[in-house]
Order: sequence, then C-alpha cells, then structure tokens
Amino acid sequence: MSENKKILFLECTGNDRAINYLYDGFVSKIGRENVIEFPEILAYVPEDVDEVPNHKHNGRCFNYRDEFFNEIDGGRRNWTRENILNMAKNEEFEAVFCGTEIDINHYMDIIQQIPQVGYLDWSEHGIDPISISKKLDCLNRRCFYFKREMIATTKRSVGLSEVYPFPFCVIPRQNTKIRNNYKIDKKYDIYFRGLWTDDIRNKICSQSEHILNESGEYKIGFFKSWEDFKSRNDMLRDISDSYLGMSMRGAGMDTFRFWEVLSTETCLISQNTGLLIPNDYIDMKEIVYFKDIKELKEKFLYLMGHKNEIEEIAKNGSIKTMQYHTTEKRAEYVSRIMGLQCLERR
Repeated sequence: MSENKKILFLECTGNDRAINYLYDGFVSKIGRENVIEFPEILAYVPEDVDEVPNHKHNGRCFNYRDEFFNEIDGGRRNWTRENILNMAKNEEFEAVFCGTEIDINHYMDIIQQIPQVGYLDWSEHGIDPISISKKLDCLNRRCFYFKREMIATTKRSVGLSEVYPFPFCVIPRQNTKIRNNYKIDKKYDIYFRGLWTDDIRNKICSQSEHILNESGEYKIGFFKSWEDFKSRNDMLRDISDSYLGMSMRGAGMDTFRFWEVLSTETCLISQNTGLLIPNDYIDMKEIVYFKDIKELKEKFLYLMGHKNEIEEIAKNGSIKTMQYHTTEKRAEYVSRIMGLQCLERR
C-alpha cells in the first residue's frame, strides 16, 4: 500500500477543458508524479502537436490546450493498462475521475478498485447522470457528480444528492502575463470576440452592437472572426486594451470568454445565465451582470460615465478570481467535498 496516495484521471474519449482544469490544479498542488492520466492526452505533450488530426474529439479546445497546460508537463510516461490496474489493486489511488459513461464502462475493472469516484459532467447538457450513478452505486462506491453547467434545479432533475457545480476557471500562472492598465486610454470601450454560431449569441451580439453604436461616440469592438489572430494572447491583449470585456452564452452557458476576461483584470460585463458558481461574483462590485439588452445598455452607459468604478470592479473581480477560481482552487474545492487527504499531506 502506498502512503502517498495518487489521483487518477481516466479518459478514453477525450474531454472538454473542465477536466483539464482539475488535472492542472492537482498537478500544481501535489506534483505530476502524484497525478496519473491514462491514457495520456496529447494536449499535455507538446512534441505531439502534429498528431492532432487523429484526435478530432479535442475539437476547438486543442488549440487552447497546448498553450494552457503544457507548462506543467514533462513528457510521456508510457503507462499501460496493466500498470494502472496493478496500482489500483495496490491501493495507490485515493480517487479516480472520469468524464463520460463510456469511460466508466471501459475502465470498470480499474474503477472498482478505487474507493472514491468523481464524475465530471463537462458537457453543456449532461449525459444521463442517473444511469451513471446506478453503475457506480452497484460497486458500493461513493460517487460525486460535478457539473460544469449547473443551475438551481439540477439536483432535483438528475435525481442525485451529491451534485456540485464545477464551472471553468483561470490558470494562475497565465493570470499574470497580460493585465489591464486602466491608467491609459483604451482601444475599445467594450470588447467581444467569438463565433456567432449560436442563435442566442447571434441575436444578442447583433442587437447589442446596434444599440450601443447608437448610444453615442463609443468604441465598440464586436468581432465574429478569428482569422486575424495568431494566438490566444492576441485576443487577451485586445481584452486588456478595453474598459469592458463582454461575455455571453454560446453553445453552452459557461463560456471561455467569461474566465478569459477575468484573467486579464478587465471589468467583465456578462449575460447572467443563472449558472451556479461557488463563491459567485457580486454584481456591480466584482462583475457586471445584465439580464437583457435593455439592462446591458443602461449599465454600459452608466459605467462609461463612471470609469473609476470600472477599475474598482475589475480589481475586485480579479481578487475574487485568485481567491476562489483558479485551477488550484478547483482542486482544493473538489478535495474538500470528497474529503481527500492527498492535498493535506503535502
């Protein structure tokens, strides 16, 4: 039996960034030698970038993932299924995390050896949680269901008692690279860039751009295309050159933009989607929420006349983010809920 228990991530189908955030947080807290991923995702191995066409399930996330996560990597470790199963039988793992029902079915022989299971529902709409819970309950394992896009009625709708919100977050080492300096004039008063493929986002973007442009001589930066961008940092620099960075729902409600704006210490003005965020941001103190186009216009015009408040909100939002919403804080949050000891022993 191993004294220093490890954490295991099982992935055979590829996952969205939510599971990567937790992986990153545990690696940062307890070291890569104590966090095992099987099989290893290419996003964590920079030299394998050329292989991305063989992993289309990573989709839009991959271009971000190598920028986000490869700093914590040390190359492949070449685990085999037999290695992982033997480690599980030797009680080397304190908990296992997986992200789809396919993963559970495929790795059931390994999962049944590990005392605690965390299921990370990273999708926008969820994947049959009742079926997943029954599979794990039959093993007499305590199952913790972490849902990326969780609303107040989620627990009742999925029929589980241990369901917890698990939204995206920021990576602390990225948080210091590109920051907003409100002491200088800005290229944009309000900025948003993202694909307008979702009907709701398309409607909000179009109406918002029209209404805000009609409101006066403001610098509105709304962009649909990524063609002129070479890297994610290009967009972060534009966000940090804006008084307000905007976020609104896309294909899902928990969007990349929400957290990317916060990572640059820019004042975030965001559609209020109703998602549950542990240690949520306070409206007009740490964030600016709007429920509709009318409120967006009202708050935008108010803030343009009170730019000192914009800077204050941005600073408060950044403080809240670093206190509660980094990858390391997500690992601590999950560990507290599951009662894991691995973080406390280090």
